[in-house]
Amino acid sequence: MIVDIGAADKPYYQIFKRYIKNYIGVDIDTTENPEVVASADNLPFDAQSFDVALCFQVLEHIENPQKVLAEIKRILKPQGYLILTTHGIWNYHPFPKDLWRFTQEGLTNLFSKFSDVEVKPNLKSTPSILQLINIELYRISCQNFILKIPFYALITTLNLIGSFLINSGDDSLAVNYIALAKT
Repeated sequence: MIVDIGAADKPYYQIFKRYIKNYIGVDIDTTENPEVVASADNLPFDAQSFDVALCFQVLEHIENPQKVLAEIKRILKPQGYLILTTHGIWNYHPFPKDLWRFTQEGLTNLFSKFSDVEVKPNLKSTPSILQLINIELYRISCQNFILKIPFYALITTLNLIGSFLINSGDDSLAVNYIALAKT
């Protein structure tokens, strides 16, 4: 059984559906019609109910990330897996709040109660910088119609450059991290 915490419209369901019987989406936002409406720090499930917990791009919006991870650990079966992504460096995006940015070391520390923890940046420093530049160019182009076409061309060019430099740089600057952990 999989629980998707912060599921929204369950975009990952299609990936897992052929492998599992139950996929439960949990979200605080009712507009996407999750199966369960709840906060990530107070999940309405019995202990050891799930084999896998997904938590994508949620942790940065939570007031107490340690409490959320403790709650996820509580609902996972022994030898259960957590797959989590969250921001390193990213633009401000309140939904409803935007509270945290993480580092590889900080996330590893947060997962201290789990075993077999692996935290990795999704991108190295060079493509991360290009992605941040593209986000800012897009923001500016949305506010200024005259700049839209030249900035879109620049964004496309930077995306192409980034695809060639996808493994360039180091792990010291990352826009996003993925954490894999076991109970």
